[in-house]
Amino acid sequence: MVEQPPLIQKTSIRKYIHKNFECITSENDIIKIGVLPQIGGKMIELWDKRTQQQFLLEPQNDSGMYEASTFAKDFSLFDISGFDECFPTVEASDPFPDHGEVWSRPWNYVIHDQSIEMSIQGVNAHYEFKKLMWLENNSVHIQYHVVNNMDVPFQFLWSAHPLLHVKSGARIMLPKSVRRVFLNWTSNSNIGSYGDFLQWPLKFKGDGETLDFSVVPNVTANVAVKCFTDALEEGFAGLYYPETNRTLLFKFDPADIPYVGLWLCYGGWPVDSPKKQFTIAIEPCNGRPDKLQNAIQRRECQVLAPHESKTWHLSISVHEGIKTSATHGN
Repeated sequence: MVEQPPLIQKTSIRKYIHKNFECITSENDIIKIGVLPQIGGKMIELWDKRTQQQFLLEPQNDSGMYEASTFAKDFSLFDISGFDECFPTVEASDPFPDHGEVWSRPWNYVIHDQSIEMSIQGVNAHYEFKKLMWLENNSVHIQYHVVNNMDVPFQFLWSAHPLLHVKSGARIMLPKSVRRVFLNWTSNSNIGSYGDFLQWPLKFKGDGETLDFSVVPNVTANVAVKCFTDALEEGFAGLYYPETNRTLLFKFDPADIPYVGLWLCYGGWPVDSPKKQFTIAIEPCNGRPDKLQNAIQRRECQVLAPHESKTWHLSISVHEGIKTSATHGN
């Protein structure tokens, strides 16, 4: 793992029991994060301490508790919350289960002076997946590292999966070069079908009014979409919250993380449940679409040669006002 840069804000790291699970928190004067190593290394807290705004969705099940999965179970059967890692697929793709192998299992961890390091081994493929997390002022840095320990090439997808608190009026921010999106799934077939390229901002006329998917509507919109950008030249995506005048900004190197997936759940999922979800996930990812087999066919997945490794970096920062990485640094 690459050594993190020097820190400006002193970070405090501690361990405690949160809703029956061991939780590790890291905070400075500006932001605070919390992770659950026993549940896939899930990040459950991302706070702006200045506004007391929690950006990550809490458990959406009836109990309001985090739930440890058993391997290869359906993601939707559990707490559907926080920031999970999807690896080496998102959608189930033989031999890998729904949302991949790492969200449902305990991770090993080491707490350093100013950082948290977590790791997990593969099940249906022989790999090691690591992440190192540290804070720097208003930013959370996550450095990922995967090693192919096999004598054959390893094809994979990785996607961040942060389910976010949203309110009507929040706005999705993407580079101006994003003019279209690849449709992976929608709850409403009138919007399109898998593989369609649709104009961005995605707009849909339903019930007498036009819905702009880049601006969060009310939960009564009753629609959900999963789509992807094309390969990006500028590595950022964000969500602006007008009620707190804050931007949550995801930044990355597009050479390592070419795409952003958008899970826009405006009351349209789960399709067969009366209890609908209201959330957005902005998902920097290094392949598309969600199913690894489809990404392999499209040559839009990652490939590691035998015993090769790869490292990539994601930062998540909180800013006052509307910000993009095109005009503002960390």
